[in-house]
Order: sequence, then structure tokens, then C-alpha cells
Amino acid sequence: MYSDEIEKLKYMRDRIASSMVAAEILPDRITIDKRLADIDTKLALFQHADIKEGDVLDVKRFNADFLAVYQDLLILYKLVYEYSVKKYNDTKAYIDAHLTQMEAYANKYSRKAEFEAGGVSTGKTIFFQGNGFSPVVSNFYCSYDLGKVEVNKGSKITFHIAGRDFDIKDVTFYLNDTSCSAYSLNHDYIDIPGEAAYRQIQYELPEDVIRNSTFPMEISGFTPAINNKYVIYGGRNKICHVDGAIESYYEKEKEQAIALTRPKGKVSFYVVDATYIDMDFTHELLSQNFAGTSIPAPSGHQLVTFEYNAENFAFNINTDGIIYAVCRRGVVKNDTLYYPQADPDIFDFRIEEYAGKDAETKKLSVKIRQMNNKEPYIEMIAVKEQSLFDEVDP
Repeated sequence: MYSDEIEKLKYMRDRIASSMVAAEILPDRITIDKRLADIDTKLALFQHADIKEGDVLDVKRFNADFLAVYQDLLILYKLVYEYSVKKYNDTKAYIDAHLTQMEAYANKYSRKAEFEAGGVSTGKTIFFQGNGFSPVVSNFYCSYDLGKVEVNKGSKITFHIAGRDFDIKDVTFYLNDTSCSAYSLNHDYIDIPGEAAYRQIQYELPEDVIRNSTFPMEISGFTPAINNKYVIYGGRNKICHVDGAIESYYEKEKEQAIALTRPKGKVSFYVVDATYIDMDFTHELLSQNFAGTSIPAPSGHQLVTFEYNAENFAFNINTDGIIYAVCRRGVVKNDTLYYPQADPDIFDFRIEEYAGKDAETKKLSVKIRQMNNKEPYIEMIAVKEQSLFDEVDP
């Protein structure tokens, strides 16, 4: 029912009730509704009637018609005001409020996109806030309580901030009571103690299996879970060598150096469960992800990479850990675990199944020393986590 019909019914209801009272009849809902049912609300209250020349003027009908015209105009003016002024203002206020909210979201995600695309650090963003910062000011410090974040054992946590009216060296982040400076200052991070819990499975691939870009790992008595993560190390006691598009594997014989047949390239391998890693090189390296020639305190899953450019290049590895050539991320489909690449000449695998139930919740806060009486303006604060999974090849 349209608004004008509702207004007409309200008016006619009052008229009927008034006429019943004037006739000394007690108005009741049934009688009023019955009379209202006979009224066509789609028509105007004023109903035109033709008058012939010479007819006697019906003053009572004339006055009733003018009253009906007046009431029709009153309803129209009331509705025009309702929709042109009140409804318009309400709608405008509603739209403005939502546009402001959308603009805030747009600014937030624009800053987040710039942050993610900036390459300030690898890893997963576990916290991001682009507005709504409420500082507590005390003793020339602005403190910000940012709630709680979940971090994984054995991961590295970096902190990022952008804004103005503060110096980056005056910013200190806290995870519970552990402090850290912003990543952009000197690439600091916090190490989360421990190691993510996992179940280990050994798998030998039959040599007669035909490999495509992916292949299933048919393991007796094992059904992978779609929500778990699977890290697969392949090529025990082998290293991986890449020169352009050519990828090859070299066996690491016990107490013997590895002589590389190609004059340049990038070498990578993983060492699992080692307490030390020592290496010797016949030539100087172009680049490396470790200092010197050893890693005295490697992680439980240590990636080692270096580049060289020299004829007759050879190197040796001495470690108490287990060496693997590659590390891939397993894919679960139809209750089967798939290895994501062909990787020829690799037949032995170490599968680690992570259920992801050992995350820790820590309180996140930041404190900024004020340089002057001006309160720092923060555009965004973000926290990134680099875990084992960030080093795993797809």
C-alpha cells in the first residue's frame, strides 16, 4: 500500500469515528474496518459530480467537496515534505556515513596494498591497522595497546610502522615483555622460541613410477587432512644445483667434497636436525645466506644457499644433521597427498605433517617517544611472521 493510501485511510478512519460519536454510537474496530473496506484508497477524496444548469446549489455538498479537496492537498503536501525534506536528509545522512566508512576502508586497504607490495619483509601479515589509534600519553611517551596476535613457535616476527611527527628510532614494539625496534631501522626481529610440532613420515617412491608435474604419494595407512600443512623434503644426502633453466642434483658422499661440473650457478640444500654446519669452498662465493663458512647454531630446518662463478668449483659439508636437496609444499586432494613437481632423480622423501595447533597468543603494543608537544600521527602499523612455510618452495 502506498503512503497516500495510508494517509487517506487514517483520515477516513477519524471521520467515521467522529460521525459515530456524533450519532451517539460507540465506535468499534469491526464497524470502522467494515466501512473502510468499501473505500477505494486509490482515488482522491474529492469525487467530481456534474451539475446541470438550473440545479439548486447544495451548500452542504459544496462544503464537503472543498473539505475533501483541502484534505487531498494536505496529504500531498505532507508527503512531498516527507520525501523531499525529511526522507532526503535521512537518506543523505545514511549515504554520507557509509561513504565515510567506505573511504576509511579504502584508505586502509590502499595503505595495506602499498605495504604488501613494498617488499619490506617476507612472510605473512598477522596484524594490520590503518586507523583508530588511541595513545596513552605519559612522561613524553605515547603508548598504544594493539590487542593480541597469534604467533607460531620457531617463527621470526618483524614490526612495521608508517606515519609522521616521530622518528623511527624512537619507536619500540613489544610482544608481551619482549621488545624490538621497527624493521626499517636495522632489520630487527623477534625469534619465537620452540618449534612447530609435526608428525614425520618417511616415503620411498618406486623408480618405475611415471612422473608428471605432480604425482601422488601412495603411503600405506596414511590419509592426509585437508586442513593440515605438509612440508616435504626430498633427495636425502643430495644438493640442488641451478644454472639458468637447468636443475640438477649432486650426491653428497660421506667425508667427500662435491665437485660441480658446471662453471657457475646457484647451490641450495636443507639441513634438518643439525647442531652445526661447517663448509669448505675451493673458490670465493658470489653470494650466500650465511656468514663465513659455518652456521654454528642452525635452525631445526636450515636452508643453505650460495652462488659461485669459477671453473672446477668444489665444496664440502660437515654436519650432524640430515641433508636434503629440495623442500616442497605438499598438496592434498581427494584424500591423497601430492608432490607438486616432477623432481627427477629424487626417490626418498621426508614428510612433515603440521596440524597448526601450537600457535601462541601474545599481547602486542608499541611505545613512541615524543620529540615535542606534537602527538605522533600513525598511518599504519603491521606485524609480519616468517615461518618455516615461507621458505618452502611451491
